[in-house]
Amino acid sequence: HTFNIGTTYNRGAFTGSVKYNYKSHYTSGGTTYNYDRGTYDVSAAWQFRREAILFAEVKNITNEPRQAYNGLERRLSSYATDGAIFNFGVKGTF
Repeated sequence: HTFNIGTTYNRGAFTGSVKYNYKSHYTSGGTTYNYDRGTYDVSAAWQFRREAILFAEVKNITNEPRQAYNGLERRLSSYATDGAIFNFGVKGTF
Protein backbone atom coordinates (compact mmCIF):
# COMPACT_ATOMS: atom_id res chain seq x y z
CA HIS A 1 0.00 0.00 0.00
CA THR A 2 1.08 3.55 -0.62
CA PHE A 3 -0.35 6.90 0.31
CA ASN A 4 0.64 10.55 0.19
CA ILE A 5 -0.66 13.47 2.19
CA GLY A 6 0.40 17.07 2.13
CA THR A 7 -0.42 20.70 2.36
CA THR A 8 0.31 23.64 0.09
CA TYR A 9 0.48 27.33 0.89
CA ASN A 10 0.07 30.04 -1.76
CA ARG A 11 0.49 33.75 -1.21
CA GLY A 12 1.10 36.07 -4.10
CA ALA A 13 4.13 34.89 -6.03
CA PHE A 14 5.16 32.37 -3.34
CA THR A 15 4.14 28.70 -3.10
CA GLY A 16 5.33 26.23 -0.47
CA SER A 17 4.41 22.64 0.31
CA VAL A 18 5.12 19.82 2.74
CA LYS A 19 4.27 16.23 1.83
CA TYR A 20 4.46 12.84 3.52
CA ASN A 21 4.86 9.70 1.38
CA TYR A 22 4.37 6.19 2.77
CA LYS A 23 4.98 2.79 1.23
CA SER A 24 4.21 -0.40 3.15
CA HIS A 25 6.47 -3.43 2.93
CA TYR A 26 6.65 -5.07 -0.49
CA THR A 27 8.59 -7.77 -2.28
CA SER A 28 11.42 -6.90 -4.60
CA GLY A 29 11.63 -10.41 -5.99
CA GLY A 30 11.96 -13.89 -4.58
CA THR A 31 12.12 -13.88 -0.79
CA THR A 32 13.45 -10.32 -0.47
CA TYR A 33 11.08 -7.80 1.08
CA ASN A 34 11.42 -4.08 1.71
CA TYR A 35 10.38 -2.67 5.07
CA ASP A 36 7.76 0.06 5.40
CA ARG A 37 9.13 3.53 4.67
CA GLY A 38 7.79 7.04 5.16
CA THR A 39 9.47 10.16 3.85
CA TYR A 40 8.87 13.91 4.06
CA ASP A 41 9.38 16.27 1.14
CA VAL A 42 9.34 20.08 1.19
CA SER A 43 9.31 22.53 -1.69
CA ALA A 44 9.11 26.25 -2.31
CA ALA A 45 8.73 28.35 -5.44
CA TRP A 46 8.71 32.04 -6.23
CA GLN A 47 7.37 33.41 -9.51
CA PHE A 48 9.59 36.42 -10.09
CA ARG A 49 8.39 37.08 -13.64
CA ARG A 50 5.30 36.03 -15.54
CA GLU A 51 7.33 33.45 -17.48
CA ALA A 52 9.91 32.45 -14.83
CA ILE A 53 9.79 30.60 -11.49
CA LEU A 54 12.65 30.02 -9.06
CA PHE A 55 12.17 26.72 -7.18
CA ALA A 56 13.81 24.52 -4.54
CA GLU A 57 12.82 21.14 -3.14
CA VAL A 58 14.17 18.61 -0.69
CA LYS A 59 13.05 14.99 -0.87
CA ASN A 60 13.44 12.65 2.12
CA ILE A 61 14.40 15.55 4.36
CA THR A 62 14.61 13.26 7.43
CA ASN A 63 17.00 10.82 5.67
CA GLU A 64 14.81 7.74 6.21
CA PRO A 65 16.77 4.58 5.34
CA ARG A 66 15.80 1.92 2.83
CA GLN A 67 15.84 -1.51 4.49
CA ALA A 68 15.22 -5.01 3.15
CA TYR A 69 15.06 -8.45 4.68
CA ASN A 70 15.33 -11.97 3.33
CA GLY A 71 12.50 -14.34 4.26
CA LEU A 72 12.26 -13.49 7.97
CA GLU A 73 11.93 -9.91 9.20
CA ARG A 74 14.79 -10.38 11.65
CA ARG A 75 17.15 -11.15 8.73
CA LEU A 76 18.18 -7.70 7.57
CA SER A 77 19.77 -8.08 4.13
CA SER A 78 20.34 -4.44 3.18
CA TYR A 79 20.33 -1.03 4.80
CA ALA A 80 20.96 2.17 2.86
CA THR A 81 20.72 5.84 3.66
CA ASP A 82 20.64 7.91 0.51
CA GLY A 83 20.47 11.21 2.36
CA ALA A 84 18.19 14.04 1.42
CA ILE A 85 17.92 14.87 -2.28
CA PHE A 86 18.13 18.58 -3.13
CA ASN A 87 16.84 20.09 -6.37
CA PHE A 88 16.74 23.74 -7.31
CA GLY A 89 16.57 25.81 -10.44
CA VAL A 90 14.56 28.09 -12.66
CA LYS A 91 11.52 27.01 -14.66
CA GLY A 92 10.58 29.07 -17.67
CA THR A 93 8.01 29.25 -20.41
CA PHE A 94 8.63 30.68 -23.85
